[in-house]
Amino acid sequence: MGVLAWVPFILRVCLLLVASVLLRKSVFLWYFLYILSAALYGFTDQGNGFQFLFPGKANVATLVIIQLAVYNFIFLIKFSQGLLATKKYLPLVHRILNGIFYFLLILLATGVFLQELMFRLSTIVLPIVNLVTLSGLILLAYSGIKSLFTNRVIGI
Repeated sequence: MGVLAWVPFILRVCLLLVASVLLRKSVFLWYFLYILSAALYGFTDQGNGFQFLFPGKANVATLVIIQLAVYNFIFLIKFSQGLLATKKYLPLVHRILNGIFYFLLILLATGVFLQELMFRLSTIVLPIVNLVTLSGLILLAYSGIKSLFTNRVIGI
């Protein structure tokens, strides 16, 4: 099965990238980045990242898996905000989600530049990331449910 199983996925991802460029809609770009990060997360989580992406660096795999999970959630936030038009229909939720977005971006940047510090503080940082992510997921679910009343087609 191997490489041929990836062909439909690769075609869909390329189509999303082309759609975002041609239609000039950022929602397609965020969706492209979300799908790409989800695929890389799955690829790395299954152990293939250690074999193919960074062979011989076993200690990097854990850090990459955590970072990809956070990237995945960041892209999900921006995609959902664009799709559900939270800025228009739920401005307070939109601002809170933007705060979560920027907090996680700062945390990722800190993790890249201060890896040793993040490893030492991982018992504090990871529960905070999990709490922030859970809060964001609850807000996204709330936005999706509220969008059923404002824009039924998108909400469904």
